[in-house]
Amino acid sequence: MVITNGFTYIAFLMCLAGCLLLLEKYSKWRIFNVVPALVFIYILNMFFCTMGLFDSEACSKAYSVLKNNLLYAMIFVMLLRCDFRKLAKLGERMVAIFLACSFTLFIGFIVGYPIFKSFLGTDVWGAVAALYASWVGGSANMAAMQGFTSRCRSI
Repeated sequence: MVITNGFTYIAFLMCLAGCLLLLEKYSKWRIFNVVPALVFIYILNMFFCTMGLFDSEACSKAYSVLKNNLLYAMIFVMLLRCDFRKLAKLGERMVAIFLACSFTLFIGFIVGYPIFKSFLGTDVWGAVAALYASWVGGSANMAAMQGFTSRCRSI
């Protein structure tokens, strides 16, 4: 079965997410103590896409509409639950760890690129930009970098 309709694609995504969140909340499965339902949502959607379940132009258009119109609103809604006082208590230690990890990513690229340059190709900068963006701001920044790098490639 292949989903070829944009509405069916969105309905399937919502149903999958809802079912997994309900399973996490009401089932006694111990797997959800270790791995949250959100991870399963990501993994299953990647699996279904790889298997060709979402294989049409309509699904791609629906995905683009969702990403471009809802992503920023969803980020805002997620931030409504953020407790900035708890973040402030983490303070300097958290900033130092974040900067140290960012620095190691930078050094890893500087050291790894010359070694693997012949295998990586000319578009590796886009992948590294997406990696850095996802580290700094999560999947929202990664999605924004996807749009930016696609525009840069067309220039």
